[in-house]
Amino acid sequence: MSMIRTLLVWTARFGMVLFVILIFTTTLTDVWKEIRFNLYYHLDKVSHLISMFGLTLLCLLALPTLRAPTIFLTMILLAALIEFAQLFSHRSADMIDFLSGVAGTACVAIAYYCEKLREGDGVGDE
Repeated sequence: MSMIRTLLVWTARFGMVLFVILIFTTTLTDVWKEIRFNLYYHLDKVSHLISMFGLTLLCLLALPTLRAPTIFLTMILLAALIEFAQLFSHRSADMIDFLSGVAGTACVAIAYYCEKLREGDGVGDE
């Protein structure tokens, strides 16, 4: 149970960083408009990162019998499938959206493996 509690602490730390990024991007709207940034473009990337972060964390905590690398690779595949499906809808696929999803999954993976190293379990001992 200690692993789950510490993993939640690590992901809460990453979540706070993501929240600060979101607040930063929304409060600088006027500044960005002046320098002609497309705010929606950047908030869309942040939302991809946050959604994949949350989904990966939820899967990791809800499915403890699955190996963590399997969950991480599945989430990356899901991010790719989401972008592929957008090719067939009114939306457009974007490689940066995919990379944002991968970054969200990577945040959880980094927290997970940092905790495994801290506990001395080793990374390859799945």
